Amino acid sequence: MLQKASSSALMLVYLARKSSAFADGPADDNLSPHTSLELLLRYVDSGSRQAISKFRFLRDARRCLLGRLLARYAALAQLDGSDLTWSSLSFDRSDRGKPYVVNLPSGISYDYSISHDSDLVILAASAGPRDKRTTVGVDVMRIAVPWEGGSTDELVETMRDQLDPRELRQIRSAAAQHARLALALAFWTLKEAYIKAIGEGLHFDLRRLHFDLDGAQGAQAIGSTSRLAGRAFVDRTEAVGWRFRLAKLAGRTAKENYWLATAWHDADGKGEVELCTQKQPEQVHEVSLEQLLARAEAVD
Repeated sequence: MLQKASSSALMLVYLARKSSAFADGPADDNLSPHTSLELLLRYVDSGSRQAISKFRFLRDARRCLLGRLLARYAALAQLDGSDLTWSSLSFDRSDRGKPYVVNLPSGISYDYSISHDSDLVILAASAGPRDKRTTVGVDVMRIAVPWEGGSTDELVETMRDQLDPRELRQIRSAAAQHARLALALAFWTLKEAYIKAIGEGLHFDLRRLHFDLDGAQGAQAIGSTSRLAGRAFVDRTEAVGWRFRLAKLAGRTAKENYWLATAWHDADGKGEVELCTQKQPEQVHEVSLEQLLARAEAVD
């Protein structure tokens, strides 16, 4: 599903669920080698096969594989009409780890970003004319303390050095623990989406990026409508040229929810953060393994 990201670029957001693509059960934690994936590995390049084979646990290898399949699927959808095919697409990474398509058609700008956590694999992509800047970043994270037995306060303490003092105050001002947790992870996913978009990774000091999310504190339940939740600031000035979206996604159970954050370049943007907590955000297109394989072909 296409969504207007600026006057000259289109952004797609794709979602794949590991639990839908693969049967869960005791075998989900099998150690490598992951023989159950052998038939699917022919649909990705040799570098991807090597990366997937390095994962010790099958669940991690499956998420990586879904991401590599999504990258080809999304590129073909966004670059429809070009001479590119599933097997002819070539990918690489910048010196700081940002993925990109090597063999883009002449005159086209294309950027994409991948993230995964627990059951979800997300890809955001944006395309436009080459003379227009096309940049996108995405991050997804389950709204839960990421280690067993941990508390919200412990999580916030580990994030302390990456948060602006105003963000810390906003988190601590939330009365309920679940609200503090959701707000802390909202800040984190938005920051991750931005540094993925600019391609700086760990070289960017996250404290330079500050979000004011006053409009997000009352929206913890799925079903709310989209609205302006706040703004982003870089080096204490509005993040001119950027827009952000924060969406809440449903997991496999009523208690399993995720934050999905996207950041994209928009010449008219002033750091706006849009909050969307609908059960199935209209800008997110869910893709099954069957749909991925319907377009796939063997890659040498």
